[in-house]
Amino acid sequence: MSNTNLKQIDFLVLAVLRKGPLHGYGIVQQLEEMTAGAVRLRPGDVYRVLYRMQKGQLLEAIGEGATDNGRRTNYAITDAGVRLLESQAEILANVAAGVLATEGPDNG
Repeated sequence: MSNTNLKQIDFLVLAVLRKGPLHGYGIVQQLEEMTAGAVRLRPGDVYRVLYRMQKGQLLEAIGEGATDNGRRTNYAITDAGVRLLESQAEILANVAAGVLATEGPDNG
């Protein structure tokens, strides 16, 4: 998975986890906050994403049962996840800069 482009949701989840480990519901809450409500996931959806990225070694489960209710698993981004996230962020930043600098048909 590390040599591929990230799906948008994978990128966003890794971006959330770049700030520190979280459990699935915490990731859902952070995604909503980070995107001003534009991205809303159901907890079941985020766990499918987490499972897929864990298989791809972009994140890892840590501290099972170590949170407030003793049942939540926290997830942390791996070094491979950080490298891929940063690579994709650089590509997207360059594309976004070009889009924002380009005058469209309605601009001029």
